[in-house]
Amino acid sequence: MGDKMFKIAENNLFQYLKWRGDLSFEQDKFNEIDSFILSQIVYYNYNGLVSNEKVLLKTVLKQFYEANNNRKIKLGLIFPNHMVELGRAIIKTKRYENIYVSDYVDRYDRTNKEQFCAMTFHINEEFIVISYKGTDDTLVGWEEDLNMIVSFPIQAQVSAHKYLENVFNKYPNAVYDLVGHSKGGNLAMYAGIYASDEIKSLIHRIYNFDGPGFESDDIDIVLYSEVKNKIRTILPSNSIIGMIFNQLGVVKAVKTPVKPIFQHDGFTWEIDGKKFLKTTLSKNSLEFSKSLNEFVGKMDEKSRKSFCDSLEKYIDSLGIKTLSELTTLKTKPISSLKIFKKEDKAVFIQFIKILIKHRVIR
Repeated sequence: MGDKMFKIAENNLFQYLKWRGDLSFEQDKFNEIDSFILSQIVYYNYNGLVSNEKVLLKTVLKQFYEANNNRKIKLGLIFPNHMVELGRAIIKTKRYENIYVSDYVDRYDRTNKEQFCAMTFHINEEFIVISYKGTDDTLVGWEEDLNMIVSFPIQAQVSAHKYLENVFNKYPNAVYDLVGHSKGGNLAMYAGIYASDEIKSLIHRIYNFDGPGFESDDIDIVLYSEVKNKIRTILPSNSIIGMIFNQLGVVKAVKTPVKPIFQHDGFTWEIDGKKFLKTTLSKNSLEFSKSLNEFVGKMDEKSRKSFCDSLEKYIDSLGIKTLSELTTLKTKPISSLKIFKKEDKAVFIQFIKILIKHRVIR
């Protein structure tokens, strides 16, 4: 299972499914590992397979593989192949056999710089999990992430809030968990923080799996205080993505045996029973967060916008739509840096130096 590039933990999600897979949720309650699994399979493409009505998860997964003729499926450049294998394992697992899914939304808007995807999992009639997809292989998604520096809320955050409202209006009597990996975790937190009082009262947990936090000046502290005890932010020990901006709620670091750049992959996170194996955040992770937040904090609004505009022009100049297409470029991406304004190029180089210093890139 998985690429040679990606090493998974010995006690991983597949081992969890073998160990707990024969136990129903009545026998063993839904837990943080189950939440993470649902944050992963939302990355699949369910267009044409799931709409607004409920359909059995296992049926959808079988159709997903059949639609791809069971060939080797690629989710994108940064996604390990073992993520695709997770769905096959779920099909064989009794624990998930009665889960239904509905209300699949998958939207890309290049004009408004939005990449948004979410799906609703019906664990039973009384318990619903909304899973928000993180950044995918499209450059639209990465450009939207960049907009977090200059815009609040970004369009995907607005959509995440609206999506929760729409699902609640359909199923007003259920208890909710909101989950997401990477940007999806940020969306889950935003939706929960800005939810109405009625919806907040029905939220059980908000799981943010290595997703970025928020700038202190942006978030409404009063609204946040109403759900802070429900937020669970779970980060790998050498977290990079999850250390962008400030984290909220209860933060838990988990043990992983791989290098920092690969730790965003939750299949590398060690599992102990029904939980991720707890550890502490590394010195490198804490220093990266401090360096990046200081770097962004020193830029005024005008400088941030100018830098983001230059970076977007740089991305557009590459003439590609996905990260996967980077491997097809005939010219080296570095040659396109001439498109930057002088001052923005200096900022970009400073940013790259931070990434190199903290082993995000080599």
